[in-house]
Amino acid sequence: MPLFSWKGIDQSGKNVKGTIQALSEYQLKELLLNRHIALLSFRPATSFTLKRYHQIQPEQLCSLLERLALLISNGVELAVALHVIENTTTDKALKTLVTTLTQGVEKGQSLHQAMKNHPTVFNNFVVNLVATGQHTGKLGCVLGNIAEHIRYRQAIRTQFKQAALAPSVTLIFAGILVIGMLTFVFPYFESLYQSLGAVIPSATKRILRLSHFVRSWQGISTFFGASLLVLFCWPFIPTKTLKNMLDRITPHLPFIAPLVISNNILAFVQTISLYLSSGLSLGMALEQAQHTVPNNQFKNDVAQLLSAINRGKSFSQALAEHSSPFIDEQLVTIVRVGESSGTLDHALHALQEHLKNDLTKRLNTFSVLIGPLLMVLLGGIIGGIMILLYIPVFNLGSLFHQ
Repeated sequence: MPLFSWKGIDQSGKNVKGTIQALSEYQLKELLLNRHIALLSFRPATSFTLKRYHQIQPEQLCSLLERLALLISNGVELAVALHVIENTTTDKALKTLVTTLTQGVEKGQSLHQAMKNHPTVFNNFVVNLVATGQHTGKLGCVLGNIAEHIRYRQAIRTQFKQAALAPSVTLIFAGILVIGMLTFVFPYFESLYQSLGAVIPSATKRILRLSHFVRSWQGISTFFGASLLVLFCWPFIPTKTLKNMLDRITPHLPFIAPLVISNNILAFVQTISLYLSSGLSLGMALEQAQHTVPNNQFKNDVAQLLSAINRGKSFSQALAEHSSPFIDEQLVTIVRVGESSGTLDHALHALQEHLKNDLTKRLNTFSVLIGPLLMVLLGGIIGGIMILLYIPVFNLGSLFHQ
């Protein structure tokens, strides 16, 4: 549906403007008149406006879902709730989104059907859950659960980025320090060796040769050539192949593997728990879990679990018989107990809370330890280089004492 930018006058005589989706000029006028606005001018939205319209941030989406959940849970009709949110929203992109949802609902669409028109904002995960919430009459509760799920996943992503920031900054500064030493410090020591006639060990000679290369035109041109090559080739690098390779390696790396495994198991359990508690089947939950777990290897594991369940096996049997670093005895045991008692959704919800706490502790521990560990490692490397530089001086001093 086309998106229009419009200007008009409201019933109080105030000039107003905004963006709205409409099939034609006639429908645009009708939609604005329903909001007591007289249309003065309009034009098709520019590419910038369209881009801005689709850039709904996760925090904005959570706020929208939480406000809808609050109003609907307190007995407010869906159309009225959407109007209230539309009238009290100041962000233009979000206001435009709510306006289009309101239009769809007023035309007789259900909320999940109206959401389907905005796949860049509402993915299948959200749409399916909203459809179930409307079918079961638990829309307010489901919307609140979706918002909580999205907010937590976003918080976990932020924690991972923050945990990776310190090592990245440390490595960058270490690289700058080493290049500075090769460029400015090593030449001084080389001239010192020449003036004293010191015997230079082979390891020190290799470092000096590296210093010569870094300071030469050949080294400078190699650095800039490699940088340009990476910048030029980066858009053509098969990121899917690279991600598959990293996804195969990371679950087996020491110190990092527990974080990767915990994050994927949590995403898996959260998705299934949320779907089952909303009234959807285990099969649909596993289908959606293939898209919500971050690791591609685990996605393949989930696909195999779904295939086993479709062949008639129980969820616990499929988990127990499948070998994967992401499937542990705790998960199998809790699923088995939940299935036998008929409370699988509650059992998974309890496991989800435990996994949340566990992952938070692991991330905090990682953030605390990674900085000192890197400093010790880099200190050892730089200290080793400095020792190699001073060995000829030490040897020369020992000769004087003899």
